[in-house]
Amino acid sequence: MSSPRGYNDLYEIGKSPAGQWVERSRYKAPFDDAINALPKTQNLSVLCCAYESRDGLYDYQQGLTETAFRGEPPKMTALRGIEEELGFTVNPDAIEHHGETTVNRRSGLQTWNTYSVPIDQCRPLRCQDLTPPGGPENNDKTCKVGVLVYGSKADLVKMLIARTCKQYSPDAIAGFVIVPLSLL
Repeated sequence: MSSPRGYNDLYEIGKSPAGQWVERSRYKAPFDDAINALPKTQNLSVLCCAYESRDGLYDYQQGLTETAFRGEPPKMTALRGIEEELGFTVNPDAIEHHGETTVNRRSGLQTWNTYSVPIDQCRPLRCQDLTPPGGPENNDKTCKVGVLVYGSKADLVKMLIARTCKQYSPDAIAGFVIVPLSLL
């Protein structure tokens, strides 16, 4: 099987459709508070973005992450990231903020705001409503957000299938991984 390239590819932890291993990325957003705040229900999962690395293997990051545009409020960055990376729109009142953390990365200090939103608060984005992202020259690499979109595996898959429009993300997202909360 050839290497998958589309956003419709859904991977399982352990193996990708091409047979390579899928593992969690070493790059991690500070999601501890957000993970602890999620409902403690059985079979809760989180939608994660999968990436193809240079060596042909796949990994996934916890949830989704987005870099703020200069002057963009963190909540707006989170909503934009959900649109660009997942192809969903969310009522701004439905997204829950879990705090702000400063993280020291090799590139310097970054301020992270973390959020979560249940999948039942997401709707497929209509293609005509898709806003092209700004270029990297607009990014403020010191301001980042992380978002956990969560729900049952069935509800997450149903929402991915319902999308009529592919994301407009410049990121190299190869597909999605639905990760049980217990494995984050």
